[in-house]
Amino acid sequence: MAGTNHPAGDINGARELITRQHTQELLSRAHLFASAAKAGYNVSYREFDYGVDYTVHSVGIDPETGKRKEDGFKFDLQLKSTVDWRFRGESVVYALDAGTLNAMIGRHRLAPMFLTLLCLPRDEAAWLDSAEEDTTLRHCCYWYDARKDQRTTNPTTQTIDIPRRNLLTPDGLKTLMGLARGMPSRRRRE
Repeated sequence: MAGTNHPAGDINGARELITRQHTQELLSRAHLFASAAKAGYNVSYREFDYGVDYTVHSVGIDPETGKRKEDGFKFDLQLKSTVDWRFRGESVVYALDAGTLNAMIGRHRLAPMFLTLLCLPRDEAAWLDSAEEDTTLRHCCYWYDARKDQRTTNPTTQTIDIPRRNLLTPDGLKTLMGLARGMPSRRRRE
């Protein structure tokens, strides 16, 4: 398949083995896990893909035991990573798979679901730099709330505008957890 593998590379005599898409996915996961760790949240992964990639769980102190435990508040994430994005004013513009968008909109769950989009530079060499002093993952990761969107009838993709202020940072995850805490347990679509 053209375009799915890394450019030919040689690391200690071995060719790179995973696809570009898998590299992008792993970088998206790394961003989530680093941000969640800093925010103080637990993250769980789905073994099989039925529309949810990860769940972020709030952790609190049990008043009876004084021990830390998940307190029941959580939200689900669908992770995406791409080089095919652009800025338009105060938005990040991305062509999301129509089926993914409709699945997110049509869900009636106890936990809200958000999309995360890791926007990578087109130049693969610029994605990640590591040195003794720091590690830098470029460009940025954003979150999107599709709960108020309308289902699309487009057969392939739907262009979404993600507010640039919706950064997936430790504070951004705290914002999402705040939305999860405020969500009624049986939310109905209006």
